[in-house]
Amino acid sequence: MDKIKLVIFDCDGVLIDSERIANIILLEMLNEIGLLLTLEDVIDIFVGISMNLCIEIIKNRLGKSPPENFATEFEQRCMQVFITDLHPVQGIHNVLSTLKLSYCVASNSGHNWLNKALA
Repeated sequence: MDKIKLVIFDCDGVLIDSERIANIILLEMLNEIGLLLTLEDVIDIFVGISMNLCIEIIKNRLGKSPPENFATEFEQRCMQVFITDLHPVQGIHNVLSTLKLSYCVASNSGHNWLNKALA
């Protein structure tokens, strides 16, 4: 077996505790446009998928497209909350500081999101 040379970390939910924030904001926005779900529903349906697929699911469940600026508004609201409420996952600093291997970050999130989240 080859020796492990690199560890690839996902960002959201592994390095930073962003999923909780994003899911709460998504729930609020869905409720605002008339798609009434629970937080558990949002987690089950939307975690781990792209925003484009989220928009398609919302369209199918709502029976019409969400507002054109839905994705942009979601990102803006998340970024605002990240400023005050985003924290690293508990223990991740210790893991990274003691890791003896090279590592990198992979994510389905966009560059703007990642840069803000990791900062």
